[in-house]
Amino acid sequence: MMGGPGSGRPRKPHGLHVIEGTERSRHKEWNEPEVPDPDELDLEAPDWLCAQAREIWNQDIEFLMNLGIIKKTDLRAFALYVSEWDEWFKAREMERRRGKYTVNGNGSTVLSPWSRRKTEAAANILRFQLQFGLTPASRSRVDAEVPEKRKNRNLNS
Repeated sequence: MMGGPGSGRPRKPHGLHVIEGTERSRHKEWNEPEVPDPDELDLEAPDWLCAQAREIWNQDIEFLMNLGIIKKTDLRAFALYVSEWDEWFKAREMERRRGKYTVNGNGSTVLSPWSRRKTEAAANILRFQLQFGLTPASRSRVDAEVPEKRKNRNLNS
């Protein structure tokens, strides 16, 4: 059956239409909730992340915050994105220690579980990056106009 509920492209949030400069009255959903200003958010990286993933959190959250893309409701999805980086780093370390291939019960050489997990994490990371505008192609679709109060913010502070 074609054309059922949930088919087609996912609907863009109104805020993304504003950033891209494609805002129209038909894009505003009446029941779409208003979200708080990013300046009011606690943007500290979760304690459970490894050091490398915390570094990615700190770099990317600043970028997204200054574009006005990240909202409080997005922090859980952003934490999942960074946790995939955490998994990728762990899988890469296991692959480095134990090798990319292993021998299975039949004596055949196969890709190791940690190598498969690293590949899976990389695919998940890319999907999250596309959602958050963190790749060159996805960023090219966002025409973000930086709000005045963020223009003067020092990105290194």
